[in-house]
Amino acid sequence: DPAFAALLQQWAGEWVAAAGLGALVEVSTYGAYVDKCPSWHSAGRAFDIAELIHENGTVSCRYDQWGDDPARLRAYWRLAASLSTRFTYTLGYPYNQAHHNHLHIDNGVNGYEAPSYDADSAAQTAVVQGVLRHVFGADVTLTGTFDDGTREAVRAVQREHGIVDRLATPNGWRAFLDVAVARG
Repeated sequence: DPAFAALLQQWAGEWVAAAGLGALVEVSTYGAYVDKCPSWHSAGRAFDIAELIHENGTVSCRYDQWGDDPARLRAYWRLAASLSTRFTYTLGYPYNQAHHNHLHIDNGVNGYEAPSYDADSAAQTAVVQGVLRHVFGADVTLTGTFDDGTREAVRAVQREHGIVDRLATPNGWRAFLDVAVARG
């Protein structure tokens, strides 16, 4: 889908500016358009990222290879936060074992509008919890459930960074994600 490709290009420009790793040289993927796939891949509105190679570093989504390495987890969740600014569904290793080697993104829910956060979404809550734990150092568990500990950790990040919009609004969601991406 040409509009989806344009959305990816917009995201990539913002990511390169925020990542601090120089120009994007290569993207390793497990697929984009798949004709016989029962997902947004068949509509040309999904993409699977395995690794981003920049001039000055690499961000790997291969949790199956590096596991609980703190530096890689931090980079991974910064990338997941960045992708979530454009794509409601950013599915990673907490989602299921099939996603242990890539981040899946699609805009099946938000289309071409700004995404917002839904506390009932286990996928989005996993992004929130991964960012809280591995980028901000909060003591939360990646359960996919927006529990009291997650809520309090989100509020602490919002207070610390002057975010006044609720997480469930497009502006509040984007602000939360942006401060995570900026923590290089």
